[in-house]
Formats: sequence, structure tokens, C-alpha cells
Amino acid sequence: MSGAKQDPVADQPRDADRWAVYLVTDANQCAASGRSVPDTVSAAVAAGVRAIQVRAKDAHGGGFLEEVLAVADALAATPGGQDTALIVNDRIDVALAARAAGARVDGVHVGQSDLPAGRVREMLWPGAILGVSVGEPAEAAAAAPHADYLGVGPVVDTATKPDARASLGLGGVAAVCAASPLPCVAIGGIDVAATPRLRAVGAAGVAIVSGICAHPDPGAASTAYLDAWRSAKNRPPSARAEGRSMPASARPHLRLPRVLSIAGTDPTGGAGTAADLKSITAAGGYGMAVVTSLVAQNTRGVRGVHLPPIAFLNEQLAAVSDDVELDAVKTGMLATADIIAAVGAWLDAHAPAVLVVDPVMVATSGDRLLDADAEAAMRAFCRRATVITPNTDELAVLTHQRPATTQAEAIAQARGWAQETGTAVVVKTGHLHGPSAANLWVGPHGETHRVDAPRIETTATHGTGCSLASALATRLGSGESPAEALGWATRWLSEAIANGADQRVGSGHGPVDHAHRARRLQRAADPRPWTEADAVPRQWHHPDDVAPGLTPDAAACPPAGPWTSALWRAAAPVRARIAASSFVTGLLRGTLDQESFAFYLSQDAAYLTGYARALAALAVRAPSAAQAALWASASAHCELGEAELHRTWLAAHSEPLDVRSGPITDGYVWFLIGHGLASPYVVGVAAALPCMWLYAQTGADAGAVPHDHPYGAWIATYQDPEALAATTDALGVVEDALERASALERADAARAFLTACRHEAEFFDQATRRG
Repeated sequence: MSGAKQDPVADQPRDADRWAVYLVTDANQCAASGRSVPDTVSAAVAAGVRAIQVRAKDAHGGGFLEEVLAVADALAATPGGQDTALIVNDRIDVALAARAAGARVDGVHVGQSDLPAGRVREMLWPGAILGVSVGEPAEAAAAAPHADYLGVGPVVDTATKPDARASLGLGGVAAVCAASPLPCVAIGGIDVAATPRLRAVGAAGVAIVSGICAHPDPGAASTAYLDAWRSAKNRPPSARAEGRSMPASARPHLRLPRVLSIAGTDPTGGAGTAADLKSITAAGGYGMAVVTSLVAQNTRGVRGVHLPPIAFLNEQLAAVSDDVELDAVKTGMLATADIIAAVGAWLDAHAPAVLVVDPVMVATSGDRLLDADAEAAMRAFCRRATVITPNTDELAVLTHQRPATTQAEAIAQARGWAQETGTAVVVKTGHLHGPSAANLWVGPHGETHRVDAPRIETTATHGTGCSLASALATRLGSGESPAEALGWATRWLSEAIANGADQRVGSGHGPVDHAHRARRLQRAADPRPWTEADAVPRQWHHPDDVAPGLTPDAAACPPAGPWTSALWRAAAPVRARIAASSFVTGLLRGTLDQESFAFYLSQDAAYLTGYARALAALAVRAPSAAQAALWASASAHCELGEAELHRTWLAAHSEPLDVRSGPITDGYVWFLIGHGLASPYVVGVAAALPCMWLYAQTGADAGAVPHDHPYGAWIATYQDPEALAATTDALGVVEDALERASALERADAARAFLTACRHEAEFFDQATRRG
């Protein structure tokens, strides 16, 4: 930064209280509330606000200058005004003109679309404060050498600045705070309830527009924000520097989020604190539990409940908070008004950065679990939350309405609650009708994030509410945005529900399989060879020497002879694995989430480039002009297909997708290229065959695709007659090459084929391993 700080206010730009509540003016909103901008500023400063940004997006240069001069006069006449920073939004010329006119202006704030921060710094006077708007850690790093503070946002979508980028959520703000050495002021749709949460994740302050400018009493509004700020317990700078709130992908070496469950028990392990701890662990956190009630229950129902004394509950809570810094808290069963009050008082004193409330009020049977006093207490308690996760009956109780019978009704109830309370709601549609059991995040400013999941017919649903809320708290506590956290938690729980019955726990409504994803990933990480030692003999002399005695099942593109028939038989286990994978079943049913499909498609775009090179290598080495033409044509089709991907689906995304190849894609591509260039021709063509053959089979398994299928256009590429014809031609080439090869080369070709089949399974499965 140029020059020493000379202005009296600019001497303190990094003081914690300087940015606590940062008023950004809006003339239209001030006028609507019956006050001028200078009057609003005076009221806010008298209440204790010590940073003012004058923003006038619609004013011309002369009008903007007049407004800055009027605010400067108001500060000079208001007690505390001389200690308040006056920042001009965007317009360096207006700031310089105001100083030339004798006004005290302390700095300028610029955005990403304005002049670069380094150039702005060169234009400012010595000691000027420079603020820069950022929305991600990379932007924060670029601004750090030049700026004094950062404006981070928008936290949630806001009508105040309609051209703003997508909202960051609490996790996004935490990630920028963790990555930046500068004070970070959160901005965008912040209400009083969100203020302590933002301080807890590392923000140095909150920038407020409508919360003060549109309020009929801006002084009282400023006091409310300041009180909320001071009530929060901020993390020390060292905690932010460790990056504990950064997204998981950016912090693989850092400690896990520490998550506390406050709930009842279940001795059979399916619900309550048992399910919470399993869910927290599965979601990547360190779980802790405070018990509110001892419940004698199993998969068939509840037999009795014992409530420990409130004094002992308080001792448990104090034991945790006196020793452990928490990243998130999840609450479940709070059986009485007294328990709710005790937990609420503890939360008010410790203000966790993330609070997920599962308002256990109504059982899935429809039975009310709380008396009237406790229900009223729970309604008030929920207002403390970052997000609540009620079932449809509980949402109805909270909103004093009849239970929703459609998704639209549930969303409308949630939106009304969120707008009234400032607390987000996760709408769970599992108990409603329809092919999808979607979860939707409904925010206080109308923002909605939808995550679809297939509806699963099973009795293994015990503890699903506890599990979703705990996993969500963990992912939010790790720094993920609401959309990311809900997406991960929904996909994980869907897999846990789908495989719960296999655990064979209890004779009633059994628990979900919390660890299924972990076991699946553990198997995927197994480094042993994919092909069994005895699957292919050292030399392959006769077709029946591979997968002997098995009758091949029908194929969309039938084998071209006995050798390829043997390959089809031998690949049966991998083909079954692909057909049963959650990715393929979700893709064919249309229930696959868009994120997973987009990731798969980005990897497919990268893969096709490599596959085209492998096929081109085969074309060069082909023993006949006809075979050379086949591989050359297939290579060209891959290149055209890759270009079409970018023109259509990939190009349609508002955010450019990362189309760099991942490790699974790279492994497959270089396996194919290596065999195409260096192995005998028969081995190269056998390795290249599964991509065509298995995709054709996947398309055939899809059958007729409805016109409204979300991935219908993509599935149609598997069923394309030209692609099927090319696969049939390739089968003929491989059959001929195997017939002509030596027994040793034939065995190597079979192993390459089976390994490529497994690469295909890994390629499909990779989208389900993210996070």
C-alpha cells in the first residue's frame, strides 16, 4: 500500500469494532422509510455504527458528489462522526472531488468489474482506505496486497443489488475469511439473526443496506445489529488462518468439523444420538453428543422415556463448550419446554456458526410428540437456527396450517416461515407422492435449492430425519454452501436408505445403512488387480477356456463369433455392476442429480479426446484399409462428439464446468493409448471395444425414453443406429483379430478387455465418489 495512514479514521481500519456494522446507504430505501440519507446516517452513527459507505447507483456524478458532501456534513455534526469511516462506492473521481471541496472522505470501495485494486491504490491519496468486493478466495488473494478490507458476498440473494453474483451462503463467506489476512465484511441480505453466525465463521463485520435504510427507526435497527454482533463469540485469527471453514476439497489436510448432537437416545442404534454420530462421521466430521432423554425404543416403537434432570443437561452442555470449539450443532428431540429453554439459553451464550434444528414434534404416524407449551417453545427455538429440517406435519405445526399434500404447498409454507423468521427451511418431500423424494432448501430471501432423489420402496427408514439433519450440519460446518451441503447429504442418505434392509436389523422399520458409502469407497480404493488370476489362462487356445460353461446373455450388439462370445460371458460380473450402479440407475430413471451428471459429462468430454487418440493409433496400425477406415471414422466421431458436448450441455451451464480430466479418466485414457500404440494390434482393439459395447448395452437397457426425461437426449446417443452399427463392425474386427492371434496374444487381449470393462465401471462410478 502506498504511503502511511494519515487520516484520523484511517489510522484504525483493522480494529475489530470498526467494521462490526457497516452501513451502505440507499437513497430510495431511506426515502421510502421517510428519512433522508444524512438523517439515516446520523441515526446509525449515534447508535454506534462506525463505517459508512455512500452508494448511489442511479445518481449522476454531480448528484453523487452532493450526497457525499451532505453525509460528510452529517458526520461532522453527529457525536461519534469524527471516528466514523466515510467510504465512497465505486467513484474515485467523486471521492477526490469531495476531498477537494474540504470534506473528510476516508476511502473508496470498488468491485470486481471496476478498475483493478492495484491501479485504484495508485490513484488514491496517502492513507486512504480501500475496500474491494470479492466472492471467492482467489479474488481475496488478488486484492490482499492493495486493499485494507474486503466486502464478501452476497451472503444470500438480495434485491438491493439485482446484478450480484450467486449467493455464497455461510460456508462461502467462511472460505473467504479463512483464506484472507484482511478484515472481511459480509454483505448481501443479512438480517439480525444471521449476524452472530457470520461473526462466528470469521467475518469482521456485516454490511447492511435495507436492514437499516428501509427501517422506520434506523437507530434502533443499528442497535439491534450491533447487539447481535457483540453477543457472538468470534473465532480467533489463528482459527481462521487454519481454514477450518474452507470447502473440503480445499482443505484435505485440515481438521474435521466438530459437530455436537443434542438429542435423545436409541439403544438399537437407528435414531437419536446413535444415528447422529454415525451420520456426522459419514459426512466427514467429529461427532459429540449431549443426551436430552433416554428412550427405550427399537424398530417397532417406543416403550418408555426417561428425562435426566435439567441440571445434568446443563452440565453436559458446559462440559462440551468449556473444552471444545464447535463448528456446528444439531438438535433433535427436546422433549419439554424446560429442556428447550435450557438448550436455547446455552445456544444464546455460545452462538454456534451453524445450527441445524430437527424439530421433533410429530411422529411419522402423525402423533404429536410435544404438549402445547413445548410446541410454542419449539416455534421460538427454531428462529435461532441456520436451517430447520421438519417433516411436512411438523412444518404445518410450525406455520399453524394444515399439512401440505403437494410439494408446492410445502414450499409455500416453508417460504412464508423463512421470510418471517430469517431461518432457512429444508422441505422434505419423502412423505408426499411422486417419483422423486426431493429435498429443497428454502431461504429467507426466496432462494431455493432443489436436490432430487429416487423414491425407494423400503421399510428401512428409521432415523432418516436425524441422519439428514446431522449430515447437513456437518457439511455446513465444513464450509460448504447450502446447495453443496444439501446435495451431499441427500445423495448419501438416499444410498443409505436403499441399502438399509440388507443390514437385517429388527423386525419393524429398520435403520438406514449409514456406512454403505464408506464401505463402497473402501472397496473402490482396493489396490489389488482387477482381474482374477484364474479368469484368463496364460495362453488362450480355445474359446471355452475363458468363462467356460456359461451361456452368454443377450446383448444389444451380439458377439461376432466364439471369441467375442467368450469375452461377453467373462464380462458378466462387471456388466452387472455397471447396470446396478447408483449412477446408471439414476441416469436411466431420470433421478440422477444435475451435479453428478454434469461432472460425468465433463469427464466424458475429456475422455473422448483421449479415446479418439487411441482409436487413431489403431487406424495407423490396422492390417487392412477397411479396418483403418473403421477406426479413423470412430476417432473422428469422438472428436465431433466432444465438440458437440461443449456446444450443447456444457455450454448451457451458467458457470463454466471444469473439463480437466480427473485421475480415473486419466488412468483409463492412458491405458487405452498405451495399448493402442505399444501392444500387439489384437490387444489394442480388445481394450478399445468395451467403451462401444457397454455403452450400447446401457442404451438398450434404458428402453423407450419418455419425451420429458431430463437426460433423454444423452441416452439417445447410446441408442444411435450409427453407433450400434460401428459397434457391430468393431466386434467383427476383434473377432477376426482374436482368431488370427497367437494363444499368448489372445490371452493378453482378453485381460486387456476385462480390465477396460472395469475401467468403464470406474468411469461411471466416479461421479458418486465426489466429496
